[in-house]
Amino acid sequence: MTYPVEHIADAHLLQADAEIHLFEITTLDGVKIYLKADAPVTWQGHTYEGIPLVFTPGRRSSTASSDRATLVAGDEGVSMLPVKPLVFDKALDGAEVKHSVVLRAHIESNQNIAFTERYRVKQVPSYGRTSVTLELAKWVDAMGLAFPVRQFLPPAFPTVQL
Repeated sequence: MTYPVEHIADAHLLQADAEIHLFEITTLDGVKIYLKADAPVTWQGHTYEGIPLVFTPGRRSSTASSDRATLVAGDEGVSMLPVKPLVFDKALDGAEVKHSVVLRAHIESNQNIAFTERYRVKQVPSYGRTSVTLELAKWVDAMGLAFPVRQFLPPAFPTVQL
């Protein structure tokens, strides 16, 4: 099956819409790295470099086990050698990662409207010439705290005894 050349050209002009994920990594030395998947973008005076990124949010289960969030930067076409000193100097261990989800319209109009989550780097499980993987933990997880989802206390629940 062949497609008209105009359809293929139009498909190459498509750009991401709606939510754009931005990452600000602040190392223990105070160095700030601004990253975004795909093409670079400037928002709130910061230029977020466009490199291949895969962010996997963490999950919690009722058994108190949790999968940590991970951020993988790089692929076969990207050299991660500039990150090497940060990895080997342990500057990324304990670094803060600010993950902001911003609508494309707010980036284009430079409005400071975003949903932001903060993590800290728990460890760097893998580093190679073409990619680096960061295992992230929420600040509450880092302190070993767990909050109950719902409490059943008297007098609202008379059958509960303390």
